[in-house]
Amino acid sequence: MRYLPSTSYNFHLVSRGFTLIEVLISIGVLLLVSGAGSLYLFGFRSEGSVENATRQLVGVLSAAQEKSASQEDGSRWGVYIDNRTDPGTYTLYEINEDLLALGDETTPGTSTQLIAVSTNVTFASPTIGTIANIIFSKNTGLPIASTTLVLRHKTTTENQETVYISGNGRIDYR
Repeated sequence: MRYLPSTSYNFHLVSRGFTLIEVLISIGVLLLVSGAGSLYLFGFRSEGSVENATRQLVGVLSAAQEKSASQEDGSRWGVYIDNRTDPGTYTLYEINEDLLALGDETTPGTSTQLIAVSTNVTFASPTIGTIANIIFSKNTGLPIASTTLVLRHKTTTENQETVYISGNGRIDYR
């Protein structure tokens, strides 16, 4: 048997930090993760803003319906939606029958609450440049007509909520 001479190699690697490649890879991974996270959060925020705006609108519609059913101040009540401005607005108001008969394109009554939708939310229905007037009957609180309202995010058309006001008085959204 032959033996090789014994030689020992003593490598002393001194590590004093990260290499440029390691740093670049770390930055790349960090950018990918933060980019994906921000896209997720943007979608989550836009969904939340549309849903919050819809819930607030449904609350105002329900308040008008309740005030009409209870004949608060002996009047009918309504919600006037003005989508001629950006952002669109809606108003809870006590109906003045004389102003309503004139057919003026302003709120036909005494406004008790004016709300502007969030700056990143818009009405898809009523369409831009138009109005909608939802009026509820005294005693019953039933709407004069069935109506559908649509709120959506300004930049993503997939993110929208639809409010249904049925002839039997049900106010629902999806």
